[in-house]
Amino acid sequence: MRKTIINEFKTPSLRTIPHKNLLRFIARLQCIWWLPYRAIVKRFEEIDAIRDGQVQELYRVDERDPLGEYARMGMAIDDVTFTMLNKVTRATGTSQSSIELIIRNYEDNLIDEDKFADILGLFGKSPGDFGYDFGVDREDIEELSALFSGEAGNEDQPDCE
Repeated sequence: MRKTIINEFKTPSLRTIPHKNLLRFIARLQCIWWLPYRAIVKRFEEIDAIRDGQVQELYRVDERDPLGEYARMGMAIDDVTFTMLNKVTRATGTSQSSIELIIRNYEDNLIDEDKFADILGLFGKSPGDFGYDFGVDREDIEELSALFSGEAGNEDQPDCE
């Protein structure tokens, strides 16, 4: 990101760049890199390229308003890509290669069963969709049954009679 800023403005700082110029720059980056508007602003903030006031001003922009100034700029740059990146959807999903990576992380014991199920759940999937069935062990069932029936853990308790 720093290199891109330097190439564009001949300085690593965007602190003196006028707001409209900054919006056009963000719109170009968004269309080239296919990144969300707010991710770009956040990265500018992380590398200390913009002032706190600029951060707040940029976060006030409604990047999804089709009639807004930012949308007009983005549409002038690349209307097809910009529209696709900034339209509101309710769809959730990820690429099959990302799902495969999640599965491999589980298989390589980098994440446990609960984390595996939680992550897949974010995309409307479950471990069962990929052949994993996490049943409860018979020992655990017996232990829980004993616990709830009062048979477990009473050995150390004194009689109250």
